[in-house]
Amino acid sequence: MKLRIYYILIMSLLLAGVTPTFSQQQRGKIYVIAKPSKDKIQLRWGPDNDVAWQYLVKNGVTIERITISRNNTILPLPERLKLTSQPLKPWPASAWQPRVENDDYFAIGAQSLYGDDFSVINQKKGNSDVVEMMNMSKQQELRFSFLLFVADQSFEVAKAAALGFEDGAVRPGERYLYRIYPSKALPIKIDTGFVYIGTDEKYELPQPLDLKATFSDKVVSLSWNKVYHERIYNSYIVEKSEDEGKSFNPINKLPFVMTMPERTQSSPYMYRSDSLAQNNKRYVYRVIGIDAFGEKGPPSETISGMGKGKSSFQVQINRSEVINNQQIRVEWTLEPQSKQGEVTKFKLFRSNSVTGKYEVVKDNIASSNSNFTDASPRPTNYYMVSAFTSDGQTINSFPVLVQLEDSIPPSSPLGLTGIVDTAGMVRLQWRANTEDDLVGYRVYRSNYKSSEYSQVTHTFLKGANYQDTINVLSLDKKVYYKITALDTRYNESKFSTILELDKPDKIAPVPPVFTNILNSYKRVKLEWKRSSSNDVKEQLLYRKEGTGSWQPLRNFPVDTVTFQDKSVQPSTQYQYRIIAVDAAGNKSVVSKDIMIRTQAETDHLQISTLTAVPDRTGMKIALGWEYPSWNNIQKFCIYRSSAGEPLSLYKSLPATSRGFNDAQVKMATSYQYRIKVIFKDGTETPFSKEVGVSF
Repeated sequence: MKLRIYYILIMSLLLAGVTPTFSQQQRGKIYVIAKPSKDKIQLRWGPDNDVAWQYLVKNGVTIERITISRNNTILPLPERLKLTSQPLKPWPASAWQPRVENDDYFAIGAQSLYGDDFSVINQKKGNSDVVEMMNMSKQQELRFSFLLFVADQSFEVAKAAALGFEDGAVRPGERYLYRIYPSKALPIKIDTGFVYIGTDEKYELPQPLDLKATFSDKVVSLSWNKVYHERIYNSYIVEKSEDEGKSFNPINKLPFVMTMPERTQSSPYMYRSDSLAQNNKRYVYRVIGIDAFGEKGPPSETISGMGKGKSSFQVQINRSEVINNQQIRVEWTLEPQSKQGEVTKFKLFRSNSVTGKYEVVKDNIASSNSNFTDASPRPTNYYMVSAFTSDGQTINSFPVLVQLEDSIPPSSPLGLTGIVDTAGMVRLQWRANTEDDLVGYRVYRSNYKSSEYSQVTHTFLKGANYQDTINVLSLDKKVYYKITALDTRYNESKFSTILELDKPDKIAPVPPVFTNILNSYKRVKLEWKRSSSNDVKEQLLYRKEGTGSWQPLRNFPVDTVTFQDKSVQPSTQYQYRIIAVDAAGNKSVVSKDIMIRTQAETDHLQISTLTAVPDRTGMKIALGWEYPSWNNIQKFCIYRSSAGEPLSLYKSLPATSRGFNDAQVKMATSYQYRIKVIFKDGTETPFSKEVGVSF
């Protein structure tokens, strides 16, 4: 299949700065970025050279998701899931065809993948040698470059080209490691691409900043800062309004990508010029950024102005000099020089921004002078010279930026305060810095006061306030913030004082766990292990009798771990459960129920048949008794006293014993005996009646 690409479309891309990357590498690497939202995570990737791309187009890629943590808790064993059951490859050519006629990006993508010849013209005669050479050289690199470009502008194209994927099976509170790698072994090594992301990292796209405009004769020169958002936006749309900002239309059909000569790459600005239909009419401009997922951000603040007709002469600042980093000398020229006699005076102005308010540095400069030294400049100065003529005209030069060397950062922000509501919305505010060259603030956050803080602002904040969102269902009880201030030279201040905020407690405690239960016909003894949560305030014990309903039985302080229920009835079934309640009132799930049946009253009858018979010939006293042979008997305990001593435990005998010969006796001594039964559940019978013997 061969698809047409119109000359003007492709040439617009070339002029916009899409530069092919020629590579002879024999290995490659996949680079991955991710964009989270509430219920999905979008992935974008691409190899770093066209050779790797060709292999991936033919063989496909595999996407694997590894769940690393859940609700801020690292999983003991990461959960692995392949998101692609088969190698992910570009759509077949037939699937692209219905979209090509109505979508320029799909047309370019289809041509890049399946066009017989990657021509940038419509094959008419008269093509220039330059264009013909472009058609013939390095077609594969051009295909690769243009496909990456259109994938950046349209996420639908990225998915069709196997350079994008949408994971809709994500859950709040989970963090994932995505791996993208070739689906099979290849002749060249292509390194796996990784990205680590969670749904809670969703962010709003920022406004482009520092939009400036210089209006002249039927033309306007626009500029805006590219450094602030260079990791977010890869292209821009410039829009113009001719009805005082009521409606806007793009000035360029395709997004504007800025490429700059190597010598000017240090400039923080992007530039664009636009023609004006007429002078002395107000035009309003704004800029919109586009990220690598094809999503447009909010428009910048607007800027407006009118074109001005050419005057008979011009004033131009042609030289500026910084003297000892304390003074600035400004020099200007008048073109043509023959108009010098028409000028009555010059006036020098200064502002801290190109579109800001200009203040007078020096008025009534003689028309014969062409320089002035500013003895008290600011760190950043935009100078403008105005020439006043005898016929009442005022001719202004273009502003010229002159900056002093500045390595001193702003002061640390002061007065940082904040609140957290029950939904996890954090509102921060602080006292605004007063430095003239302040550009904004950065906000940093951590779950631990002394650990590393991560930047949560994706761009500079202009105002002295910030709104953040945190996960209130995490186990961390506090969140910490600190901020910095930055100036126009990107000097960053020291951190502010750390702000500690308590998170609203939405986490239920862990329930206690029963460890033992003992019973008799008069009581049930319960033992448990307390909740492992450190914010438990009390424990609630519930009991269910027979087939009845659960009833609260007793409240305990947090350190209680045992209880004897003496309100039970013999031969009755009981169930118990316990829950923990934390200081915020959150209740745990119920513990695992424990069930027991109390013993019958007859199960614990005292021994009433104890006898003691002296055998003076054998020097012993023979004890005997009768008792049922129940399997829950653990032992018999014999107690003895003699010669007025108190009764004490004398002997423990196995459950099968029904007699005992006491050979530790003396003549002319009286002995008293008692016995009781100890059961396996820890309960026991009362003592038998005392039996005495005079030996």
